[in-house]
Amino acid sequence: GRRADREHVLRFHSDLEAMVRLHTDDRAFGATGPTLEPGGGWRSELLRHCATTRTLVVLLSETHLNSAWCAREWWIVEERVRRFRDDGAPPHHILPLVWQPLSGPLPRVVRERQRLDWVGVPGHADAGVLELMLTDPTAYRALCYRIGALVARSAADPLPPLPEAVAREAVPAWDAVARREGA
Repeated sequence: GRRADREHVLRFHSDLEAMVRLHTDDRAFGATGPTLEPGGGWRSELLRHCATTRTLVVLLSETHLNSAWCAREWWIVEERVRRFRDDGAPPHHILPLVWQPLSGPLPRVVRERQRLDWVGVPGHADAGVLELMLTDPTAYRALCYRIGALVARSAADPLPPLPEAVAREAVPAWDAVARREGA
């Protein structure tokens, strides 16, 4: 769940940010993730981040895929790509990566995106990046380095923001409730 692996997610974020900076000569565009202000409205802050980020690295897990909120975040970035970069050419602004083993089917919109499984150790996608982080530090660092290059490439390509009113009306990119309930 989210609380159990939070420390590891934060470590991955920090490691990935460092690798993005290696690929950008420390001129990373939007390399930091959302920092939510204590006491602030987290929903509006996350909407703003999704409506303006240049790259969304998605850590796929059952928890993520069963979250309607995460499905909305995906929709917001996907809508920006549809509106402003619908040519299908690289760089890509949504980069899905298996974080923990997946047991249920992937939503169509996720299946349609090339996951980052191919940039790491063969077979790591079955176990996820968390296992790689904990069992093979050398392969984990190499994976972060490769993903950092993809993020830097994507972040260097501006993606115009989505108007705030459109972001507020975002619908989930998949039916997380039905997925969670096994439908």
